[in-house]
Amino acid sequence: MRSLEFKNYQNELIQQIAEDLESSLGFYCSDIYLTALGLYPGFKSLKKAVIMVSDNLDGEVDDYGKLYFGFRETTLTTRIKSRFNERFKLNQYQSPGTDMALLPFVFAHELGHIIQLDSKFRKYFGRMNHQVLETDPDYANYVGSDLETNADYLAAVIVGNSVYGSELGFTPPTEDSRHWRDWASQHPVVTTIDQY
Repeated sequence: MRSLEFKNYQNELIQQIAEDLESSLGFYCSDIYLTALGLYPGFKSLKKAVIMVSDNLDGEVDDYGKLYFGFRETTLTTRIKSRFNERFKLNQYQSPGTDMALLPFVFAHELGHIIQLDSKFRKYFGRMNHQVLETDPDYANYVGSDLETNADYLAAVIVGNSVYGSELGFTPPTEDSRHWRDWASQHPVVTTIDQY
């Protein structure tokens, strides 16, 4: 009986987080969060994630699974916009092209970093180099790192299975989850790396 009560409490908490995300970031980010939970139900790092939303925050995940996410101008820099537009080929979709259209992709990417913290990650995605690289001075190495390319892959999976992705016509990767590097190599960000 106690586990049923805990499960109900956890479901209520998840619903509350989804409602809070909808009121602060919009319906699509709430949709992204619930889609991620549906796709990776056994990943405790995602279920237990604490999501802090504020106007003066970037997208950042700490080692304890706390996601800081907001609208600070550094959240959607020109470099981030270029990278996500190029990686996800957003110009071919019916995207409005605004910052708000990119926000669900960026949010899904950050949820990908939370998924990477889970003990089940290796079972589903294989080995990964968890070395954290700085964006400067070598942006190419940063974008090409396992942490970033895998988070981009996870964002594509999550958005591709969401209501938002469906409305855009964005489809999820067809590669097996252990072949996320293949997906990344088929979705390079060469122009972004050359420019930045």
